[in-house]
Amino acid sequence: MGLVIASGLSIGTLFTLFVVPAICLLIATDHSRQVAQDASQLAPLGDEARTV
Repeated sequence: MGLVIASGLSIGTLFTLFVVPAICLLIATDHSRQVAQDASQLAPLGDEARTV
């Protein structure tokens, strides 16, 4: 009985620490190129836009 509980806790910990983050990294898209492109398309703010 104790072996089953210890094994379950160990497997759950391994999944939480290693498997789930690895899958998230594989699924996640790289937004750095899109952010750089969006930033280059924005016009620089002038002094009149900064004053309220």
